[in-house]
Amino acid sequence: MIQKPFQRVDAESNSQVGRDFEIVAQRFFASQGVSLQIGYAVDVGIGSVKKRHSFDLGCAEQIASRNNLPISNSGMGSWS
Repeated sequence: MIQKPFQRVDAESNSQVGRDFEIVAQRFFASQGVSLQIGYAVDVGIGSVKKRHSFDLGCAEQIASRNNLPISNSGMGSWS
C-alpha cells in the first residue's frame, strides 16, 4: 500500500481507523454498563426548526436521562 500524508501506517483508510475506534469505544462503554449504538441519529435544533444529525455513538436512554425527558415512542425524548 502506498502511504499518503496523514495516513496511519498499515491502515486501510483514516475512515477505517475511525470505525475501529468507535467499536473499541462502544465495547468500553458496554463494559461500564452503558449500551451505545453506532451511528445514532437525533433531531437537533431549536423549537420547530430541527435537522437530523448522526453521532458516532449514542442511545435514547442517555439523552433522555441527561435532559430529564421521557422517552417517546420514537425512542427519543421530546424536546417540543
